[in-house]
Amino acid sequence: MLKQYKYWVIWAGVLCWLIIIGLTFWWFEFRINRQVDSTQEAVFDSRIYSHNALSRGVKSDGTTVIHYFDISCPCTRFNTPHVRDLIERYSAQGVNFLIRAADVPSLRQANRLFGDQTVRLARENEAPAASPSAIVITGGEVNYIGPYSPEAVCSTAAGDFVGLVLDDLLANKPFKQPTNLAMGCFCEWPSSS
Repeated sequence: MLKQYKYWVIWAGVLCWLIIIGLTFWWFEFRINRQVDSTQEAVFDSRIYSHNALSRGVKSDGTTVIHYFDISCPCTRFNTPHVRDLIERYSAQGVNFLIRAADVPSLRQANRLFGDQTVRLARENEAPAASPSAIVITGGEVNYIGPYSPEAVCSTAAGDFVGLVLDDLLANKPFKQPTNLAMGCFCEWPSSS
């Protein structure tokens, strides 16, 4: 009788372990991966924004990168370290960075993550089609609008679009890409701020 009891206890323990592993996998797969795996196309077109909306807060001289930050977008976690690296690398070379947040919780988180950069709420008419994304402006003209890299995970190894644009502009090479059709990890920008 005792031997049979031990047998059932072992099988019950294995069954509980399998259920816990299954629930953990389900939680990860459907809470995080489901949203991130929804790779989609996004159209970035600077012509649909008013010049004043894009240039608000942008210095007339020098180059400015505007980063659009939405904490509710799971894709944001992939590019935040990359954006912080860009700020560290290019601020010393005179590039200005502005962070435009989707809502108040995003604003608070952006202030914690990006420190003394200019962080404020984005208005509806100045936000891109998707987050995360960036706009590079020099002298009031849009040089680039679109994603940071062609993949979900942003890094210099993945193809650093914004870094390449900044390198060209700092070397006085002209660069103009005011429209962009990109496929990657994007979330629709909230319709109201």
